[in-house]
Amino acid sequence: MDLKIIRGYLDTLDKALMYILMQRVSIIPLVAESKIKQGLPFYQPKREEQMYEFMKSFAESNGLNAELLVEVFKDIIKESLRIEHQFEEDIKAVEQPEKAEPSQEVVKLFQNSIDEANKMLKQFLISMGEVEAILQGKITNPADFSQLLTYYYRNKVICKESVE
Repeated sequence: MDLKIIRGYLDTLDKALMYILMQRVSIIPLVAESKIKQGLPFYQPKREEQMYEFMKSFAESNGLNAELLVEVFKDIIKESLRIEHQFEEDIKAVEQPEKAEPSQEVVKLFQNSIDEANKMLKQFLISMGEVEAILQGKITNPADFSQLLTYYYRNKVICKESVE
């Protein structure tokens, strides 16, 4: 199979990952706001450990590298905490002490973030439609992709059988 075609598929998957990350990041201010209102600390080690245990289990069940998955999510969580702290600082910077609700400036910034994430999510869903079509073999040139699928499934079955 042509490397350019394979890279095209990888590019589609990479875009999907980026859209998912953008959507995840866009809701972090909501998480921060909820934690602030409930008087909860931003960092919650028990929740983090539960997430890592789930990821390890998921990775093992699906033939993924558990260490890699956990490391990726450690970075995501680190960035989420940074955003939560920045959100708190931004609110303090623009809030007036007597106001209980976020200022219009904070609301507008947050709404812009949500709007941008929604645009990206729509693009992501389009990409996922392409991925689904690829995975279901509904592509215009199935000969190229069937070669890749055959390779993938043979190796997956061979690797799985050798582990068992």
